[in-house]
Amino acid sequence: MAGVMLGVGLTAIFSSFATFAALAKTTDRMTTATAIANGLLEDFAVDSTIDARLAGAGGSYLADDFGRDSGSGSYTVSWDVTPGPITELKRVDVTVRWTTTVRQHHVTFFTYVRGA
Repeated sequence: MAGVMLGVGLTAIFSSFATFAALAKTTDRMTTATAIANGLLEDFAVDSTIDARLAGAGGSYLADDFGRDSGSGSYTVSWDVTPGPITELKRVDVTVRWTTTVRQHHVTFFTYVRGA
């Protein structure tokens, strides 16, 4: 009987460990995606050479874990540029997507910037 109890207890512990490991990986991916989106929004807000991107309707690229446009990577970064609430402003929406074995995830942020 004690062996059965020990077996059930160990199974529960190992199952919990796998669940927490998966949760930690999801949290890590969410943090990375948030940092990538935030970094791109900062680029739009402070870099005047981004005007060419603001003149278009948007774009996308594949990013590595550091947010670099690597041509391949775990994250798809896309942005859309639409008119803002006043003539001088543009609304920039940035979405970062990634896929796990279970489902697709994403984070989306927006900001207003002075546009071309």
